[in-house]
Amino acid sequence: EVSNLIDPSHLGAGLQMIVGLVVAIILFEGGLTLNAEGAKRAPVVIARLLSIGVLITWWGTALTVWLLFEVPFEIAVLCGSLVIVTGPTVVSPLLRRIGVNERIKHILYWEAVLIDVIGVFVAVLCLEWIGPEDAHAGWSPLVRFAFRCGLGLGVGLGTGFVMVQALRREWVPDEHLNIFVL
Repeated sequence: EVSNLIDPSHLGAGLQMIVGLVVAIILFEGGLTLNAEGAKRAPVVIARLLSIGVLITWWGTALTVWLLFEVPFEIAVLCGSLVIVTGPTVVSPLLRRIGVNERIKHILYWEAVLIDVIGVFVAVLCLEWIGPEDAHAGWSPLVRFAFRCGLGLGVGLGTGFVMVQALRREWVPDEHLNIFVL
């Protein structure tokens, strides 16, 4: 858009699909790099960062935006939800550069990858909350959110089952595993 090569208005609903696909690829890539041993080193710390830390960041940012910029409360809550996400693409280079010990590195990396997923869910919930009602007549924001989560869970479990079967039967060569799973 900046270079005038693409006009987002010409993409219509395709823009939302492209953004969704890109977000899915980013989350997928982060999940591929997780080391299960890292979570076993400090599961309580990671859980606290992903629960209490998320709430403090979300509502602290929302209140700050609401009080300082005098925007509607719903918009402030949405802004807070967008700040939750740190992401492994931000954290990984920082961890390499500052050279923290292994335990801290694993904690921060796990938090960075998993916070992306949580942040996406919180942002979608906020968008459902402030979004137009006429698109889903009669459905409350929580019902719409629950429907999306349920649909995603169902499709994910079904696809996961098919992938596990394909991988167990060695239908996919080792060099194509990542691209097949994607």
